[in-house]
Amino acid sequence: PNSAERASMRHSLLSSVLEIAADNGRFQDRIAIFEVGPIFLVDEDEVLPQENTQLSVVMTGRRGVPAWGDDTIDTYDFFDLKGVLEGLFNELHLDIAYEAAEHPTFRPGRTARLLINDRQIGVIGELHPLVVEQLDMRVERDQPVLAADISLDVLIPHIPPYYPFEPISPFPAVREDVAVVVDKGVTAVTVADIIKLSGGNLLKHVELFDVYEGNQLGAGKKSLAYHLTFQAKDKTLNDKVVRKQRNNIVAQLKKRLGATIRE
Repeated sequence: PNSAERASMRHSLLSSVLEIAADNGRFQDRIAIFEVGPIFLVDEDEVLPQENTQLSVVMTGRRGVPAWGDDTIDTYDFFDLKGVLEGLFNELHLDIAYEAAEHPTFRPGRTARLLINDRQIGVIGELHPLVVEQLDMRVERDQPVLAADISLDVLIPHIPPYYPFEPISPFPAVREDVAVVVDKGVTAVTVADIIKLSGGNLLKHVELFDVYEGNQLGAGKKSLAYHLTFQAKDKTLNDKVVRKQRNNIVAQLKKRLGATIRE
């Protein structure tokens, strides 16, 4: 054992990382940590427990160092952790889907399963307030504690041994933002898939950066905002070309989802 307090084999890596975050939170106002390590799960058909390797990540607190004289507290949110994971997945050339889910450790409506080829590799979300309280995490009121727990044993076999390489374009990229109002039952992945299919070859990247729900949107509605990155291999894109691509995306969202666009 690592210590007298940890004399048994652990069955959850995330709980260990959360304990570390809680201990460090007494002295730090910003926590962003991860651990890769084994867990041991009982298998009734085997004499010895099954050993799995997990990746657990926890983030909470200030997003950055505040400017001089600025008392605004800008804290980590779901999209900060999602961005960290997407950076990892992009480096591994993995296409990961996010699907809304329920989990007792996380807040309802703020949890997602991580899927690759329809197989779950992990979960990401905001910790349930009761879990934060039980861990005695000293965080500000309404300050989210974000966490992710990923099975590397499931993820690693999906990493491609080879992948196509596309030369970097010497021409500048153009970024457009679009905010789409849809029914609450429509997932962010569904919207992103339609954007990708209707964006054409010039659309290089789609990134969800904001989710909003409010009375002014109407009952049963939510707003999903995306960064759209356009780039050509052989020329600099002008406003007319980008506008045409964006208008096609908007038309398809309206046609297929009954969406409206927030200006």
